[in-house]
Amino acid sequence: MSLKIGCYLFTGPFSIEKAVVRKNKAAAVFAIVSRSGNSWDPCFRALDFGESGESGMTFSTHPDRTKWEAKN
Repeated sequence: MSLKIGCYLFTGPFSIEKAVVRKNKAAAVFAIVSRSGNSWDPCFRALDFGESGESGMTFSTHPDRTKWEAKN
């Protein structure tokens, strides 16, 4: 699935356990989104937005992960 916001193309979904932005890749903008409802009438809620930075990022160890899970 892909979603374009402004000039950014977001792809996913990706498992938080496995999602990584490597430090040798360009910085990435990310969106943490929860999905609820039925498959024919889904509801999406934005939980967080950010940038991976130049040093990369591992989502499973991100300091805000507990906040994302609490809001989900």
